[in-house]
Amino acid sequence: MPAWLKWVIIAIVVIAIIAIIAVAAAKKNKERKRDRAGAIREDAAVAATGVQKREAHAAETEAEAAAARAEADRKQAEAQRLAAEAEERRRTADSEREQHDEQLLRADKLDPNVNTRSNDYNGPQSTGTVGDTSSGDSTTDGPADGSHRA
Repeated sequence: MPAWLKWVIIAIVVIAIIAIIAVAAAKKNKERKRDRAGAIREDAAVAATGVQKREAHAAETEAEAAAARAEADRKQAEAQRLAAEAEERRRTADSEREQHDEQLLRADKLDPNVNTRSNDYNGPQSTGTVGDTSSGDSTTDGPADGSHRA
């Protein structure tokens, strides 16, 4: 057998061995990757429970936030209603105060013991006969019959 033929056979055998080793290595690498993927899936399955709990907790918190917003909106509406009611009551009270003051002013103008033209006259809220010169008694707290002060 010629020498070159021996080298060709040796080359073919070496190439075949290298191919067998490469195929075996690739097969082992695939198996390793398959095992690693399985381990990752197992870890993911274990973590899925925690993820589901966190999702449930997040949904619960979102529901609580929505309820709190609804409650805040309800309270805001109630506050606006009360503010409007208070404003209406304030206007009514102011109107009644004006009527009351006008009534007292009319009484002061009619009362001969009250001088409404005097510079010392402080309006119907004040009691007494400031500036009155007809009675001679400047300490009187109102008309003698007490008719217009409550």
